[in-house]
Amino acid sequence: MDLGLDVAAGCKVAIDEMYGDWYRDPWGWPEFQWLSHNVGKVDVKTLLRKTSEGFGLVMPASFHLTEVPKNRLAVRPAVIQDSLSRLLYATAVASNLRQLQSDLPDWAYGWRTRDGGQFEKNRKEWASYLESFPEATDDASGLHVDIASCFASFNVERLADLVHQRLKKTASAGVIADVIRSHDALTTRSGIPQRSFSSAALAHV
Repeated sequence: MDLGLDVAAGCKVAIDEMYGDWYRDPWGWPEFQWLSHNVGKVDVKTLLRKTSEGFGLVMPASFHLTEVPKNRLAVRPAVIQDSLSRLLYATAVASNLRQLQSDLPDWAYGWRTRDGGQFEKNRKEWASYLESFPEATDDASGLHVDIASCFASFNVERLADLVHQRLKKTASAGVIADVIRSHDALTTRSGIPQRSFSSAALAHV
């Protein structure tokens, strides 16, 4: 632990979310693998600066704008976040997951903590979600929907305020606020970063 930032927990999140990322590093982000076993070799304080809100990132989060294939030969806008701010973002959320989601009801599934303080496996969450339905009858049906532009629609200042209310002027709150504000400030993007366990956990908040 350094400034309340559990970098090992952040590495675990970063490694777990690699599979669904917009960009797949052919080497599998060896930096995250190395750091997860050598946390003490990095001085996190050198990556942070003092701000009026407590802390922020020395190097602002950067996002590479790109487009990725979608169904029916279409493309969709995407961003690729730099590896350092992504790791610190994951660390800030993972270090405070229980506190951030303190009032999350049991019926909210996925990208959350339950008993252990760490992210629950989403395959386990999906199974629990399916089990929560009443026993199906022969004429039962269901609707599977996707919220259009869900992450892009978040009010970043409202979310930053909520995070600071729950985490106060901590390093974690500052890192989260810096990252989501940097993403929201992009000229052709808005809201919070997609393809991110951390953003999904914050969406619950």
